[in-house]
Amino acid sequence: MALVAAFHVAFLYLGIPPSPLMLGAAAVLVVLAVPVPLLITAHAYRAVRDKGEGRCVLDGDGVGCHGAEEVQRMPWSAVTGFRETDEMFVLLVRNGRKQGILAVPKRVLTGPGEAELLGALLDERIGRR
Repeated sequence: MALVAAFHVAFLYLGIPPSPLMLGAAAVLVVLAVPVPLLITAHAYRAVRDKGEGRCVLDGDGVGCHGAEEVQRMPWSAVTGFRETDEMFVLLVRNGRKQGILAVPKRVLTGPGEAELLGALLDERIGRR
């Protein structure tokens, strides 16, 4: 969308009148900019939910996710960063060309000091970025 706007401004600067095709493309991009990411997120959520219950283990080797159908191990080198909020830890992972996130809600960390321990482990292995 920014590219279309930049071309539009460049054409106006050069004295070229706005093209209906370019204006149409900008309108389509604006209309799709909001619902498409929401639809992708909703589809991903349903796909994960339909797989059933799973669990993830963070240990000295990396992150292991175990679902009803599959087991996926990622070494610490695949975790490129993390963010911590009041409610969860969000790990940024890269597996080949694929990028994704792994959300670890703090509500599942029920033991005393587990959230602080996980934060310290992530700081040691990845570092805050």
